[in-house]
Amino acid sequence: MEKISSEPELEVSLRQLENRSNMNSSIFIGGVGLTVSMNNIKETKFDEYNSIFILPRKKVLKVL
Repeated sequence: MEKISSEPELEVSLRQLENRSNMNSSIFIGGVGLTVSMNNIKETKFDEYNSIFILPRKKVLKVL
């Protein structure tokens, strides 16, 4: 995946993730994470991301 350094690039990456996961993005809003390279952390550069991922919610089943 290409580096993400702008809102349009984030939107493209989010749509690619949506397609790969077969999920609607409205389902995982709030459960999306981004990674920052160690090099960028050392340089305190936090405006460029290396990847995007989903934190899946655990399904909670109610027993009646």
